Amino acid sequence: MEGLEKRDLLPEVLRAAKGGKPILGICLGAQLLLEKGWEFGEWPGLGIIPGEVVHFPALQEKVKIPHMGWNAIDLPDKGQWDGTAFVGITPGTEMYFIHSYILRPQMRAHVLAETTYGGVRFSSAIRSGNILGCQFHPEKSGKEGLRIVEGFVRSIG
Repeated sequence: MEGLEKRDLLPEVLRAAKGGKPILGICLGAQLLLEKGWEFGEWPGLGIIPGEVVHFPALQEKVKIPHMGWNAIDLPDKGQWDGTAFVGITPGTEMYFIHSYILRPQMRAHVLAETTYGGVRFSSAIRSGNILGCQFHPEKSGKEGLRIVEGFVRSIG
């Protein structure tokens, strides 16, 4: 956020989002789409999608934080990937993650994909209209990750 503010980009990003322009946020970029986060204290996000970014809660299994490496993305219980950048991706496909904080959107309708790590299920992709955020790195996730990027680009037209 500080970088966007220093470069006077914050108003343009918000104007683009409100105007229906497609925006893809990856990792930290996805986190910035929410209203606030708690890494290094409380900070405001862009507020494009209601919710916050929180540290992983207490994990049920003995695993390391940050969550780093390959892990599966799955459909949320009522979600559909048809008509999204995830069309053609098989639930259970593994993507590359590196993060210590998780996306916590306020509305379940904004959850596009979920992942489980250390016994904690979290939102690994969020969406609102033309706005897409991936906690994982599709650009580092091989062929299937690049299909998501291609799907996003196709959605732009």
